[in-house]
Amino acid sequence: MNNYIKLYQRLYSFSTYNLLLYANFMVLFTVTLQVNGFYLQVFNLLFAYLFIGIAGYFLNDYFDVKQDSIAKKFNITSLFNKFSIIALIFIFIIAGLILVYTVSFVAFWLLIIQIFLLFIYSFNPIRLKEKGFWGIITDAIYAHTLPAVILLQIISEKAFISIWLAISFIMLCFVIGVRDILIHQCHDFKMDIKSSTKTFYVKHKNIARLLILYSENLIPLLIILVLGFLFNQTHTIPILAILAVVFAVFLIKILNNVNQVNFIIRAYIISSSIVLLLLAQNKLVCFGLLLHPFNLQFIKLVISNFITFLHKLRSLIHHFYKAKFTLFINYLLYYLFLPFGRNLKDKPLYKKSK
Repeated sequence: MNNYIKLYQRLYSFSTYNLLLYANFMVLFTVTLQVNGFYLQVFNLLFAYLFIGIAGYFLNDYFDVKQDSIAKKFNITSLFNKFSIIALIFIFIIAGLILVYTVSFVAFWLLIIQIFLLFIYSFNPIRLKEKGFWGIITDAIYAHTLPAVILLQIISEKAFISIWLAISFIMLCFVIGVRDILIHQCHDFKMDIKSSTKTFYVKHKNIARLLILYSENLIPLLIILVLGFLFNQTHTIPILAILAVVFAVFLIKILNNVNQVNFIIRAYIISSSIVLLLLAQNKLVCFGLLLHPFNLQFIKLVISNFITFLHKLRSLIHHFYKAKFTLFINYLLYYLFLPFGRNLKDKPLYKKSK
């Protein structure tokens, strides 16, 4: 049961943070570029992204059995035999290819390139995973960059996308990919040392840390560029609002020296989700596509703060009326005793104990 929980955690992380960030980009381009009748293709592309991602996880585990066994790291082979894993990889890949083929023939061939890179990343003796910086580049390309190119290709068949918008978006996805794989290798560092898996982080730990830092600082600039070029093409004021929020949060990050991972991406996702949901015609579909964990955390925070505010307001009202009632009683007693010649201000009914 514990292994099934580990599998769920791995797939949940990919299926929420990665997949729903991709969904956000889909909605961003679809809504702002006014691509009509694209939602069915969006779901085909999303499921293809999900299937190929799962196939990639299984493929990587299939070729990492020995290393994961040494490091005592969870591997999918602890749940399924090798034949079943090969069958599942084949099914997921074929399903992904069919879904993309129904959307775009060019995107279909781009997906084949992505699958090829997935294979040579893990397969011995090529195994680019352990070829230093080539492994980092390959992972960033197949996991983030090629899906971005596929999305742009499909959108460009229905709407115009400027070259600068396309370049900045591809660069953004590539840098996110580089940062994500380096962070992943950082988390696996001790296990990779134990299993003698020579990842880039294992070979060049200090350089890898610098690259993570540089990537985290470069990501907000690229998001600002993407939004800037998108606004320049569409002249959509709500995009300018998202841009203003991201830029303001970026300034806060610089001035306060914030080193929190995904600080800017979190601000982008929350602000863009609100704006895009207001702009979208099919709000129900967009709500599902924009339901990123960062949004759920933000909603939870807002609700929690609102409940706290209500409790404080209730307490304040209670104290106010209690004080007002006490004042009323004091005045009442004062004027009741005054006709009888007793001034309660000078001679109170009781004295406060010291």
